[in-house]
Amino acid sequence: MVDFRPTTLDRVAELSARYGVARLELTGSAARDDFDPRTSDIDLLVEFLPETKLSAFTFVEYSDALEMVFGRRVDLIELSAVKNPILREAFLRDRMPFYAAA
Repeated sequence: MVDFRPTTLDRVAELSARYGVARLELTGSAARDDFDPRTSDIDLLVEFLPETKLSAFTFVEYSDALEMVFGRRVDLIELSAVKNPILREAFLRDRMPFYAAA
């Protein structure tokens, strides 16, 4: 599992609030013991607030901003868009809360 510094958590919370995120959860190796700090990316499940006006550009912009904070590749996944039941179950099995809107 990834160990995050408090400044990283604060920056993610600030970005998530700015981009209208309702909830952000770690999944994949970032939420498990097999995370490799040298090679692993960070998989994040994201749910946006209902009132968030989201475009493809904004989604990519948020993902890029998270990559800058973490200093590594980020895979940002909207669970509602995952149709494959096996993949969906894998994401749900590993997920860990990371950010929730106040």
